[in-house]
Amino acid sequence: MCFKFSKTLTVILFCTLYSVLCTQHIFAQTDTIRYVKVGGSYQGSGMTWAQAKNNLQDAINDLHQYLIDNNLTSGSIYVGAGTYKPTESTESFGGGLQYTAFKV
Repeated sequence: MCFKFSKTLTVILFCTLYSVLCTQHIFAQTDTIRYVKVGGSYQGSGMTWAQAKNNLQDAINDLHQYLIDNNLTSGSIYVGAGTYKPTESTESFGGGLQYTAFKV
């Protein structure tokens, strides 16, 4: 009788642990996605289309910092239809319009 209880308990613990690990994997995947759309908000978190950012470079910077903070190596930025212009210079000290680009 004890053997059956131990085997059942082991199966229950395994299933619980497996469920927790799968759930964490799903959350990790959604945390590495940022959304950008023309009608988005500057204060938007970028975590969903409803909270989409309106600035592509802000989404790039936000995701890049999140990946560094969590020791991750990849993420995605989903961009809605529209025109997006770079806002940061590639030059260390100022630089003109010709030096603007989207960058990490």
